[in-house]
Amino acid sequence: MNDLLDSAVAAHGGLDRWNQVRSITFDASITGAFWHLKGQGEALRDVRLEVDTTRQRVTIELAGQDKRAVFEPHRVVVQRGDGTFIEARDDPERSFDGHQFETPWDDIHLAYFVGEAQWTYVNMPFLATRPRYDGMDQDERGITRGGGPFIAAWFKDPAGNLLEVLEER
Repeated sequence: MNDLLDSAVAAHGGLDRWNQVRSITFDASITGAFWHLKGQGEALRDVRLEVDTTRQRVTIELAGQDKRAVFEPHRVVVQRGDGTFIEARDDPERSFDGHQFETPWDDIHLAYFVGEAQWTYVNMPFLATRPRYDGMDQDERGITRGGGPFIAAWFKDPAGNLLEVLEER
């Protein structure tokens, strides 16, 4: 790891401690004009999120709505608080195709967006400590120093998405 990544990991309790964690649960109130624009208004006021740290999965408990959503990259499920099925969508990312900024979202759009974002927020910087992407010319620390205005480090998250961290030269 590089100095910046070492510092970020240490500030979050260290890699050994992180590897013992299986999930993180927290309460949040996620509000603002953006959610109103998407037709979701106060849907995320008073939510409980459980973020899995071993695979890309987030459970979102929607307080006062008797609903929860389960986000996984290739499927989102919305159910009642007791687990009764309401709706689901496979390959939910594709449901954003053709959307404009002002396009309203349904509950699955909301759950996909929030699940993807919260999973990434909680799991960074630990994703960068995983094995490097082997398809690039990298040094022993996984950093590409080829031509161009940036130095890049490439890695895959647990879902297989290729991520890049850039530093301007």
